[in-house]
Amino acid sequence: SSLSVNAGFSPDTVRPGGILCSERTSAATTGTVEQVLATCTITANTLATNGSTLRITALFSSAANGNSKTARVRFGGAAGTNVSTSTTTGVSAAFHLIGTIIRLGATSSAVGGSSVGGTVANATQETSAFALTAAQTIVATGTTPTAAGDLTFQAMIVEYMP
Repeated sequence: SSLSVNAGFSPDTVRPGGILCSERTSAATTGTVEQVLATCTITANTLATNGSTLRITALFSSAANGNSKTARVRFGGAAGTNVSTSTTTGVSAAFHLIGTIIRLGATSSAVGGSSVGGTVANATQETSAFALTAAQTIVATGTTPTAAGDLTFQAMIVEYMP
């Protein structure tokens, strides 16, 4: 059995979720290859039932130059499944990445995301095959192939929706 609460003043009920992780330590790229700028660890069995969902929101900013910059969110660590990506050469661009992970079974999830970086919008969708009974990491990464410091991670939250 799970906890249910009324949705506002309606007779409809919902299962409450909440924020699992909040990372707000600013971090700039220090090299010219993809690097992890923030990490959120999701404990084992968080996505215990089919339909359980994680929603990730990550914010980045870029330097005041026209160099290429890529902001990315991955599920399963630095080499994990791409959840959301944005690449731009925009000057002083703001990046807003949103991703969703929905449990389909004990070892599969639907993964999708959308992002805006500067004036460029992207969307992704794929399936991941990670064991959801084990702890998993969600990482925010940055790639700045021209110069270190061209991209800065600002904040990320991971929300759980049962």
